[in-house]
Order: sequence, then C-alpha cells, then structure tokens
Amino acid sequence: MNQEQIEQRLPARFRIGILGSTSFHDPRTKDACHEVGRALFAIDCVLVTGGLWGIPQEVSRGFAAVERTFHLLPYPWPRPARGTTIRTGWSMHRRRKILSQVCGLYVCVEGGPGTAHETRLICKRGAPIIPLGTFGGHSQDLHRQMDRPVWARKSSWNAVGNVGSRGDEVAAALSELVSDFLRFSQSTDDQS
Repeated sequence: MNQEQIEQRLPARFRIGILGSTSFHDPRTKDACHEVGRALFAIDCVLVTGGLWGIPQEVSRGFAAVERTFHLLPYPWPRPARGTTIRTGWSMHRRRKILSQVCGLYVCVEGGPGTAHETRLICKRGAPIIPLGTFGGHSQDLHRQMDRPVWARKSSWNAVGNVGSRGDEVAAALSELVSDFLRFSQSTDDQS
C-alpha cells in the first residue's frame, strides 16, 4: 500500500504516532508505557504505531480503544495482538517513511537507531515530537537537543525530560502537552 491508501484506511481523527524501542532499557518504562497509553486514550485520537513489540505494543495495551489503534508493519512481521495492522510493503525503511507522514503529533519513548531515523524524517517534515526523555535512549538525547515548543508548558516539558519523573507524572505531563498542542493548533487554524 502507498501512503495515500494507508491514510484512507486510518480514521479521520487526530492521529498520534508512537515511536520507540523494541526492548526496555529502563526498568520503569514498561509500566510507564501503560500509563502513557491510558493518558492518550482520554484524548479523542487515533493511535498509530510502528507495530513492533516493546514500546509500541505496551503503549497500545494501555490505550483501551482497540478500534482506534493501528499498527503499520511491513511483511512478514507478525501482527500485534491488539488493534488493526496495515501492511506497508516489504521494508522497514518504507514503514518508517510512511509512519513519519501520517500523524499530526508523535511521542517518542527510549529508542535507538531506528527511532532516530524516524525522528529525523518527522523533523524534516516539521511535525511536532514529544520525546519522553525520562527513560533514556534516543528520546533523552532528542529532548536535550530540542527547544521547548512555543505551545508547550514549561513544567510539563520539563517533567517529560526529567530522569527522576515517575511514569504517572510523565503520563500526566504528556496529556497536558498534547492538550496544549491541540489548543494551539486550533487557535492557529482559527486565525487562518
């Protein structure tokens, strides 16, 4: 499927992309992913992941709306247990490229070279990313490198980057940041 066909299969709601590692480097991350999924569930959005095990799967487990959960995966990767899998062809590179184009906002948790590739594509496009630097990996590096977006509350931005933050604190701060972004987007749309 090409990007246009994939976008047609995704619901016409605000989409949040989940990026991250296939394994957990911080022992707090797995539980925090469930908290993040629950926080995002409270927002009327569609969750789109890269479909692999680890971070994407655990966030989707916390996100209670199976009908609003989509995983983009190339063949022959196995389907996750929850949500709808949309096949993106045969290469992981193509999957990353498509994922980087189909969401209005991205959340990055931990991550290594594949996540770094995705975030470069997203940054090139100019889409917003909220890196949860609390748990290390590429997300921590990205949070340190980024300036706080104009729409983001300083306290929430700092909480998602603070290594000492608990999972529930990170999830609450993420919820505030997503809400801030949606309000900001609405106000700029209203001014256009």
